[in-house]
Amino acid sequence: MPAMADPLKTLVDGVEVEVPNTIPDIRAALPEDRRAEFDRAINAAGVDEIHAVMRHWMLEAVPDPDAEARLARLASDEAEPAGDGVSPRHRRGHRVTYAPPADDTLAKMGDAEAFRAALARTIGRDPYGHGSTPVRGEEDRREATVEGAIVLYYVSGSVQTLTVVRLILSP
Repeated sequence: MPAMADPLKTLVDGVEVEVPNTIPDIRAALPEDRRAEFDRAINAAGVDEIHAVMRHWMLEAVPDPDAEARLARLASDEAEPAGDGVSPRHRRGHRVTYAPPADDTLAKMGDAEAFRAALARTIGRDPYGHGSTPVRGEEDRREATVEGAIVLYYVSGSVQTLTVVRLILSP
């Protein structure tokens, strides 16, 4: 029997926790009342969608109230887009910032500068592309995978800033 995948790691309330990364482990980590929806989503996912579906449920399996609060604050602080006629969704080259929990996780990476550069090259240039998906149907709350790390972030179009609020590192 092949070895199971090593769990991923993230910080929740300053404590390093493991994040399940197999379908059975994700399902087991979910509250009982969410498992049927998880089963439907996983079973309906095609080959091009399975990674995004698993990423979404991995984030839900290990909730981070601080990250959710930061996302809500960023959304409420978002000003109306400038009257330049350019939709925030079509602007390119967002400044990337890291909320303290994500910055703390980044500090644990072997090559944080390479990761920062990869993130800037990918979702920093096109926060709505690169395989990212909206979170709970909100276009500016997004999740993506960059260099094997799962990234939860918020896009502030009016100030062209992408704020990383949570990172889940691969082993």
